[in-house]
Amino acid sequence: GLLPGESIQVVNIGTYNPATWTVSRGKSNISARVTLATPNQECKASNNAMNYNIATYDSAFIFAGPKPATVMVNNPAEFTVEAYGNDPLTYKWYVNDVEQPNSNNPVFTFLQTTNANNNAKIKVVVSNDLRTVSSVPVTLTVNDPYSGSHPGSLLREVWNTIPGTEVSDLTSNPKYPNAPDVIDFITKFEVPSNAADQYGTKVSGWLIPPQTGDYIFYIASDDNGQLFLSSDSLRANLSASPIAWINDWADPRQYSKYPEQTSQKIYLETGKQYYVEAFFKEGAGGDNLSVAWKLPDGTSEIPIPSQRLTFNTSSPVTGIHEKNATNQLLIYPSPASDHIYVLNSEMQGKSRFNLTDVSGRVLKSGDLNMDGTKTLRIDVSGLKPGIYVLSIHQNSLMYRGKFIIVR
Repeated sequence: GLLPGESIQVVNIGTYNPATWTVSRGKSNISARVTLATPNQECKASNNAMNYNIATYDSAFIFAGPKPATVMVNNPAEFTVEAYGNDPLTYKWYVNDVEQPNSNNPVFTFLQTTNANNNAKIKVVVSNDLRTVSSVPVTLTVNDPYSGSHPGSLLREVWNTIPGTEVSDLTSNPKYPNAPDVIDFITKFEVPSNAADQYGTKVSGWLIPPQTGDYIFYIASDDNGQLFLSSDSLRANLSASPIAWINDWADPRQYSKYPEQTSQKIYLETGKQYYVEAFFKEGAGGDNLSVAWKLPDGTSEIPIPSQRLTFNTSSPVTGIHEKNATNQLLIYPSPASDHIYVLNSEMQGKSRFNLTDVSGRVLKSGDLNMDGTKTLRIDVSGLKPGIYVLSIHQNSLMYRGKFIIVR
């Protein structure tokens, strides 16, 4: 607010926080907001450190500019500016130096971010009759944990503020499965311990057995936990009942507190991938989840390490040749709303389709007759906004494509 070389004298009008000091310089009113080092105490020799900002409020002035933001894809992102000056103040928001329409507001919002918004530079220009000032550009980071594959990792999803200690308290909650509060990846089959209270966690992905033979699985959790394993790479073949579970609690990596924490022997083949899911529900106190296994040669891996894990955007298929989805399966529109259309260039006869979410959970399936059909129409009105994978199986081939639903 002050011009170069100018100075002011500030007179204390109060000894308690906050104290506002004012002086006059020409027609400008200069004010300072003071914060004592120790709030709400009398200002004295041992307590006289102060932080203050001084600004003129006649010309346009940005007191606090927008801050960088990090969001998950498809979620909103909001930027705000705190500006002062003689009215009227006008605001113009820019994304990558492109002015945004209808943005004359101190708040600017992306209603639904996309991958294209990642690393966008956001700034605002504030003006009045006396001055135009621009904020420092800040970065919008859009994370899409579901894009691509993540070798060496499993997907972790967390739902907060859900009471109870049973897994069913999580899976019956309206937030589950489409509204997790946290989405990230773990590089061993174990989540951070003692993180919070009243939350539930799901861990999912694929296991890569290093040997062919009988495996034994172990689970430890606090509170209740369950472990499910598919007979192959498809989530649709996930075991109906957990292969190991705990209906109470155990300390981290305490796998022998209850017999049901240990699975029966399960035959797995090297070179294949097996879809797996683990759940646990935390009430209060300590919290943990980990899964270990014993290999056919008797070696124990506690917990299952990174080199045995992977997460794929959609289910890997063993023994089936997968066509290039970009060239062979064209889905439009994307984003879609109530229907998607698939351009068919070579498929003939009867086929089977699956619609899955990005964790491989089958949400819709059915039969298709491809004879004489150049364009297929599939109803997706029952799906919530998000990212989905369409797979079409025909004989020994699979065709796959990804699309987004936005409403």
